[in-house]
Amino acid sequence: MAGPHASAVPAGERYLVIAAPDRQELYEYFKRKLGRAAGIEIVRERRAADRRTPATTPPLDRRRQNRRARPGLDAELRAFGFAIVIRD
Repeated sequence: MAGPHASAVPAGERYLVIAAPDRQELYEYFKRKLGRAAGIEIVRERRAADRRTPATTPPLDRRRQNRRARPGLDAELRAFGFAIVIRD
């Protein structure tokens, strides 16, 4: 018989659960509850603060300003201590 989380993730779906760096207890909770579920990866947020400082005259930059797929991710991490991302 399958475990309680065996059908928690639809077939083919993949998720990334990100715990804020100051929320070790959430990281451990998710690892304990979801760590064996297929299609779910649990990680701790590792990014440091944005290292770029705005220049007085920004150079022409053709790259996207924010390369992150979900701009609200930082807000979710601050508000809830974690965020869940659907992976491609």
